[in-house]
Amino acid sequence: MGYASRAPETKTLNLEKAGVGINKETGKIIVAADEATSVPNIFAIGDIAEGRPELTPTAIKAGKLLARRLVGHSTELMNYDNVYHAFYKPLEFTVAERDATQCYIKVVCLREGDQRVLGLHFTGPNAGEVTQGFSLGFQCGLTYEHLRNTVGIHPTCAEELVKLNITKRSGLDATVTGC
Repeated sequence: MGYASRAPETKTLNLEKAGVGINKETGKIIVAADEATSVPNIFAIGDIAEGRPELTPTAIKAGKLLARRLVGHSTELMNYDNVYHAFYKPLEFTVAERDATQCYIKVVCLREGDQRVLGLHFTGPNAGEVTQGFSLGFQCGLTYEHLRNTVGIHPTCAEELVKLNITKRSGLDATVTGC
């Protein structure tokens, strides 16, 4: 997993002089759940807000929700708990000692209860498109049984996710040998 940190450009804004709370270590603006700062009617969203994911789609969504609240059309807050993202690298950066032409997929589930899906690993063609489709499932409480009961769309890369049936703990070979 990779992470690219962004340094906020807040110093020239003189926010502390205006009374806006800033995290001295990160330079980011301290915000409440509704994106409000320590000064009434001043809000911060996106990379500049402390404790928020540094992801463009998250900032866009938070901005739209804030705008709707400011004009009185909604009270909905951004849910930062289930924000999923992909890390892109060309396929030449692949798993050591593995065939670089293959796809690797892993679904991470809770062992107990309904086996809720916590995330997935996907290395292969269209990884971003595949994971985007499953992010809605995560928001809705996707379980391993949901995956097992889904009929895949053939031929797609994403269909491989609904065909997974071997656990790492079983010790069985999970290599797919055909369609």
